[in-house]
Amino acid sequence: MLVDAGVSPLAAPPASDSALVAIGRALMFDRVLSGNRDISCATCHHPARNTGDGLSFSIGTGGTGAGAARHLGT
Repeated sequence: MLVDAGVSPLAAPPASDSALVAIGRALMFDRVLSGNRDISCATCHHPARNTGDGLSFSIGTGGTGAGAARHLGT
């Protein structure tokens, strides 16, 4: 059925460069990149949660927790 419709498998993705993956991981978790150095990209966009947090609005700096469990600090 799919072949008849002209659908074919996707090509294999290119191999990952382990050095670039390591740099990306370091940047994702680096708190020095934030303005006040207390939050990283992964604080909200954690890879264990597929880089999403499930929240409608950003908590940003001063929050506690990670991902969907993150809430405003007091």
